[in-house]
Amino acid sequence: MLIVGDCRTLTARGRASALWVAGDRIAEVGEEASVAARHPGAPRLRVERVTPGLHDAHVHPTAWGQALGQLDLGGMSDPRLIAEAVAERARRLPPGAWVRGGGYLLDHHPDVRLLDQAAPANPVLLDSRDLHSAWASSAALLRAGIDATTPDPPGGAFVRDAAGAPSGTVLEKAVALVKEALPAPTSADLEAGLSDLAARGYTAAHAMDYEPVQASLGPRRWRAPTGCRCGCGGPFRDPAGATSSRAGGGRTSTSPR
Repeated sequence: MLIVGDCRTLTARGRASALWVAGDRIAEVGEEASVAARHPGAPRLRVERVTPGLHDAHVHPTAWGQALGQLDLGGMSDPRLIAEAVAERARRLPPGAWVRGGGYLLDHHPDVRLLDQAAPANPVLLDSRDLHSAWASSAALLRAGIDATTPDPPGGAFVRDAAGAPSGTVLEKAVALVKEALPAPTSADLEAGLSDLAARGYTAAHAMDYEPVQASLGPRRWRAPTGCRCGCGGPFRDPAGATSSRAGGGRTSTSPR
């Protein structure tokens, strides 16, 4: 396939007028007349402009794939309106299914009863905008086995009522204790995240390897059906013999070739 147009490159030449594409790779870049002469009879596609693909160097595609199906509470600062959004989502879910969301910003600790009344048959866990706290319903806390006897973990806390029971606001590292009760991410979540990145124009991404579904697949590359390549490094052994999980490890390239 010969692609003809204003082709921007990141090389010293800056621009070209044609690309020769062999399969799924750009095999040649040059001027239309010379490239066409080397590939007589090739089909041509005329476009206005071609630019290098976008490559995100730090992304969490599995978490992003999950977030795409969650409530977007960005800009919301009224707990009552948040609870209304939760109630609307819960009405479309089967009993027992989690209601997830995030992005809210509150200036006080909200009442857990708002979530309990909004979704009496569903556990609810919402992340704050800065991801340093969360708002959990009583059902969510129960799923996680958290009650008045649960101690605050190092680096985290459960905001409590006068009787010492968790009142719904979960701070810092205590959030992880609630999230242990969430369903494990799946390969479908990873695929959804990569497909969305591809739809936004990203051709490659570098994932952090501590997301569970990625870590279970080991150091490798993935490609969404829509074409976004994603690379993730795995555990490596440093000269001292210690094992680490540094993403990439200098071994996995995610740039389109």
